[in-house]
Amino acid sequence: SPDAAGGGAGVGGGSSAGGRAARSGGGASLRVETVWDCPPVVFDRGCVEAVRTACETLGLPSLDMVSGAGHDSVYLSRVAPTSMVFIPCEWGVSHHESESIQADHAAAGADVLLQAALSVAGVASGSAAES
Repeated sequence: SPDAAGGGAGVGGGSSAGGRAARSGGGASLRVETVWDCPPVVFDRGCVEAVRTACETLGLPSLDMVSGAGHDSVYLSRVAPTSMVFIPCEWGVSHHESESIQADHAAAGADVLLQAALSVAGVASGSAAES
């Protein structure tokens, strides 16, 4: 757990540095109330594999990531097979007005998404750059 590793738990986790101090006799008290909880979503294995395969086919690097953001795909995954494609953002800044991406990264991400969708649909695919 995050607490066992020395870090605080996230929203709804019920632990914090103050909580640890109270448990260790530091004289502080803490009451934790969960007001909202969004459990992690495990995406469809077939969709995730389709994204990985699309990256390999297109010669693009890929990395499995865990995202804590409340993307539409979190809610879509409740009713349909889902995965996500992320592209690099300058300085790692995402979900902020200063977010900036490069056009070639956007094109590559769109190509990965297209190839993955075609694969899941069972349609022959090839790089958009080749067509």
